[in-house]
Amino acid sequence: MLISIFISSILQLLAFSFIPLIWWFITARKQECFFSWVGLKKVDIKDKRAAYLAIMILSVLFVLSSLFILRYVKVEKTSLFKFQGLKFEGILPVFLYATIQTGLSEELFFRGFLFKRMQHAFGYLLGNGIQSILFGLLHGFMLIGTIGLVKAVVITILTGGIAFAMGYINEVKANGSIIPSWMVHAITNFVTALLVLFQIIS
Repeated sequence: MLISIFISSILQLLAFSFIPLIWWFITARKQECFFSWVGLKKVDIKDKRAAYLAIMILSVLFVLSSLFILRYVKVEKTSLFKFQGLKFEGILPVFLYATIQTGLSEELFFRGFLFKRMQHAFGYLLGNGIQSILFGLLHGFMLIGTIGLVKAVVITILTGGIAFAMGYINEVKANGSIIPSWMVHAITNFVTALLVLFQIIS
């Protein structure tokens, strides 16, 4: 499983990076390096204690939302089902899944590329709203065929709200770095996947 997750993590990262990379190459390669352009840069925060507290609180809220979603739709209908019952042998695959396959790839596209382009075009509030709605739709409506419309809408609202908060932390508190939301996303998915891994939730 480790090799399979490693390969799928790299492929998903490349897939989610493709459009941002092309867009950067056409529009901004002479002004800024790609990593800085998408916010993969050092976090510039004056009040670090407040920032770490915000990251911790948001991570807890995201974990609780994820647990609610798992109870709501059942583990076997989610991407975490492949880890169920693996226990210790699944820890490294879960880490790759949480940090690279989902955490980095989704943050790079939604908060690093989409939000920044929308913010440049329409301003902070509308830009953050657009990326959070699309993030919520990705997570809610990809399950609509198995969970139904009502549950899909609930998941869309929950994940969209978290996405808006992560966009706020990045742009308002971390000077455009996506590192904070990457941390929140990775922590959330790692903790949630561990609970599935050891069948604490099933």
